[in-house]
Amino acid sequence: MHWRFNISRKIALGFGAYIAAVGFVFFLTDRTLSGSRDTIHQISEIYAPSKQELNALRRTIDRSVALIKHWVDVQSRADDRQKTELRTLMARTIPQQISHIDSLAAQWPDTLNHHYVALCANVNQLKAGYQDIMYLLPDLESYNSPVVEMQAKFKLVEGEGIPTNHLEFGGHVDYLLTHFDQQESYARTHMG
Repeated sequence: MHWRFNISRKIALGFGAYIAAVGFVFFLTDRTLSGSRDTIHQISEIYAPSKQELNALRRTIDRSVALIKHWVDVQSRADDRQKTELRTLMARTIPQQISHIDSLAAQWPDTLNHHYVALCANVNQLKAGYQDIMYLLPDLESYNSPVVEMQAKFKLVEGEGIPTNHLEFGGHVDYLLTHFDQQESYARTHMG
């Protein structure tokens, strides 16, 4: 028996090919959109918030360093506005920012753990240095002792505790921000 392509078989074959082509295009579109959704999720839920929180923490730490220098250099009462602001940063703002970054860091790649742990260690060392200065110079009368004042000023000398920890902290923040910028750039160029 010989197979013949009559008009009904030609129409059926044409519609079958059309349906297969539409299905293939639908599959490719769904796959592309799914990849784009994943990329958008990474950018909006991990990279951008991480960069925002790290920059906010950097600004807070930079402000705290300026405030501790003010604490040492300007003789003032315990209720001075800058001293109160530093206490607030140490007690509430910095821990809240670290907590926000902790929740984001759970989604970071393991390769960033070392830098994040080191960053947190630098923050804790900075806070310990601040506490030492606060202990040495708690009130206006404590500035009357030149020995105590020199001990406090020594903690702010370049190459020592606070400046070194601040510099290392900045290095870790820079590394993390560079990583997230590169990841975001890569994700945007390879979206879909």
